[in-house]
Order: sequence, then structure tokens, then C-alpha cells
Amino acid sequence: MIAIAKNSETLEDFVVYEALYKNPRSKYWIRPKKMFLEKVEIDGKKIPRFVPYEKTKREIKGDFFVYILRTSANTLYTGQTNNLEKRMKEHKSKSSRSAKYVRNFDSFELVYSEKHKTRGEAMKREAYLKTWPKVKKEQLIISSLSPRQ
Repeated sequence: MIAIAKNSETLEDFVVYEALYKNPRSKYWIRPKKMFLEKVEIDGKKIPRFVPYEKTKREIKGDFFVYILRTSANTLYTGQTNNLEKRMKEHKSKSSRSAKYVRNFDSFELVYSEKHKTRGEAMKREAYLKTWPKVKKEQLIISSLSPRQ
């Protein structure tokens, strides 16, 4: 393995910019797609080692929301966020962080939101809702407003 690093003399400052591995079946060096540097403490020393990303991948958990906005032109916009209040303020301020689509309208209102445990779940649900026709989204909004029995 060859690692191009910044200040590799001290293990604490070991920052890897690029790592190459020799493919044992050929003469070529390969660069893994997703690797990260993990520092393991052995006998009081931090030893760097490379670990495949798949082994360490953890889904960020928390509260993630999928929401639907109704614009002043009666169109629907679907999005997802981890902080619904902050996202609504961004849309209202029409800043560069707000969606370009929402910036084109005078006003909007939040008509639907649902909570998810992970960002992955929220993104999948958002993508799924975006495939729905407007009529089906309207039915979802109406069903969320009616009291549950």
C-alpha cells in the first residue's frame, strides 16, 4: 500500500489524501472507491489503518421529515429535511438555500409532513411521493387532516 499523506511523521497528524493498493493478480495499482482512515489505539499509540467504508457505514439517526408545500399558484412541492422549522424559514426568506421552485411563488403553506427515523427512509419516501400524481397527493393531505378513528 502507498499512502500519500500530510505530515506522516507523527501519527496524530496523519491525514491521508490518496491511498493506492497493489492488485495481487496484476501489475496495476488500484484505488479503492470508498475507504477511510481509522485510528486504533494499541499500547497507548494511535495506529492508523484503512477500513472499507461499507464496514463502517452507519445511517444517521434522528428526526427527518418529508413535507409538502402548497404554493400560491396551488401547486405542490415535496421536500425532506432534518429541521422542519429551519427549512420553512429558508423557504420564506427565498435565500440561496431555499428551493428554486418555491422562490418563484409569492407565498406557500405547509400542508403535510411526516416523520422518519433515518435520512435514507425520508429520501426514499420523498422520491416515492414525487412519483405520485397531484390527485393522489391531495388525497394524502386530506386524509392527514381528518381525525383518526
